[in-house]
Amino acid sequence: SNNNDNTCEDFTDIDGHWGEEYICDLFDLEVVEGYSQYSFGPNNDVSRAEFLKMALLAFDNNVEDADGVYYNDVSSSAWYYEYVTYATEEDYVEGYADGSFRPNDDISRAEALVILLRIAGEDDTEGDNIDSDDIDFGDVDDSDWFAWAVVVADEDNIVDGYSNGDFGPSNDLSRAE
Repeated sequence: SNNNDNTCEDFTDIDGHWGEEYICDLFDLEVVEGYSQYSFGPNNDVSRAEFLKMALLAFDNNVEDADGVYYNDVSSSAWYYEYVTYATEEDYVEGYADGSFRPNDDISRAEALVILLRIAGEDDTEGDNIDSDDIDFGDVDDSDWFAWAVVVADEDNIVDGYSNGDFGPSNDLSRAE
């Protein structure tokens, strides 16, 4: 449970932020927490491990029994161990060719979207039938590994692009996003 019965209104750095309502909804569901009682850090970047925890909790995944060694940089004593291990077992994530997961690296918008849609039960093969006409963003090509996720999320109004018409797939994801 949230320490000291904090409420979302205690966060002084989200008042009037575009993400305030979303942050508060997820805070109340105990999917996200702040850095302290007063600080959420909505514009800070999110790490791969932090995002994975949020996404798994948002969909009520129970990671408590996750057990296994998959990556050379994920220790069983790390706070994110069960989240990363569970997500790997469920094929929601995979690591890099060098055997790492890079849990503390910032996650990109494209990586986060693919992981989120996999956890939500969307199938990567949705992308087999998309072409450039399906894509509403100038910086996403139908050959991109994440294009299927952008199309699905755009059709379901899960994502917005930027005012310049781009999606920004390689941009770091912020905590509010």
